[in-house]
Amino acid sequence: MSTDEQRTKVAYLLLERLELKRDIAGIKNDLSRRADAVVKVGGLLRSNPHVIGIDDQSITGDYVQRVQKFNSEDLDPKRIAVLVDELRSKTDQLNTAEKQIKEMGYALE
Repeated sequence: MSTDEQRTKVAYLLLERLELKRDIAGIKNDLSRRADAVVKVGGLLRSNPHVIGIDDQSITGDYVQRVQKFNSEDLDPKRIAVLVDELRSKTDQLNTAEKQIKEMGYALE
């Protein structure tokens, strides 16, 4: 492989690495937000379940002023599983790209 070809490949791998790191950070942020919602709902289910409002659930009486609203999408375990699978896949891709960059003699720091 010529020097120009190698530099082009490294540039591509570095760009891929950057995009993967950005995607991974976004997924982790999304999972963290969902984790906060799950923890909060879990605590309320134990201590004060009647104040939980999910989506457009009808809340009446004394509970209206104390209701804490949640989005069912944030609590969806199937969506969480998809995000975790995506995180694993992108992390594996990142590790592969970084390994290739190092094998070509470039440092990542």
